[in-house]
Amino acid sequence: MSIVALDPLRQTVQPQKAGTVLVVDEQDDTHALVAHAMRSLNMRVERASTGAEACQRIQLGDIDLVILHHHLLDASAFEVCGKIRGDPRAAAIPVIILAKFNARADRLAALRAGASEFLTKPIDREELLIRARMLLEQRSMHKALEDARARDWRQETDALRSTFKRYMSPAVADRVMHSGASSSERCADAIVLFADLRGFTRLSELLDPADLEKLLNEFFERMTRIVHRSGGNVYHFAGDALMAGFGVPNAQTDAAQRAVTCGIGMIAESQPMFERWARDYRPGRRPQSRRGHRRQRRLGRLHELHADR
Repeated sequence: MSIVALDPLRQTVQPQKAGTVLVVDEQDDTHALVAHAMRSLNMRVERASTGAEACQRIQLGDIDLVILHHHLLDASAFEVCGKIRGDPRAAAIPVIILAKFNARADRLAALRAGASEFLTKPIDREELLIRARMLLEQRSMHKALEDARARDWRQETDALRSTFKRYMSPAVADRVMHSGASSSERCADAIVLFADLRGFTRLSELLDPADLEKLLNEFFERMTRIVHRSGGNVYHFAGDALMAGFGVPNAQTDAAQRAVTCGIGMIAESQPMFERWARDYRPGRRPQSRRGHRRQRRLGRLHELHADR
């Protein structure tokens, strides 16, 4: 008959997902004890002997828990903990301070420095494991929340950028995305260009709706590419008409020339398309430019454009 002793720690402390614990202690025996305990939580253990060495390692990232001995060769654990809390990139890392005596002054100093836990020697292995496990779980949840927020932000940003790029050239869309929000109004000259299909009303009476939709999609897609290539932005589609702007939202000293170049490009590059359509109808297109005064108000990341033609 054999008797198997049950380890209470195996029942109360479950292994963590692999992470990294930084043990800061110049004493080999203390480091060996703490490292053995942390490895039982499936954690990787790294060592630093001084406060400066610890701060340098933390700067490299990927530290999930810091365990500091009270007295170090170059600083106190309170000073090192304060530096960790003062670094925005490391402030969320949990810190356990190990002290030789359970002095009230030391406990208060640890709290002021931002320590997550304060334990005394001789180290109670079970208490260390339980407290470390709780801190690591909190750290894991914090990182998961940060990752989720970053993922949501990227998705929202990508969706907004995709919307902008439907009407703006990619370069202008990126400038708008990175310009930040402003409630100020600015006044500047802007060029507004209109392009529409000549004879569209007659075509709409003759063509099948599905064919008419294909015609418009091809027309708008081709004209939009020309506008973007010329440094302009598309602001409105209405029926068979397209409205593009130059010099907005970013000022362009050569906005008028860009609009003229865009119109010439539309005429030239649409001819092959019209020739292909000629067997069914004879569309034409008349780009027009108007110089006006625009008032631009930034509303969050979007713009309102008021143009007097």
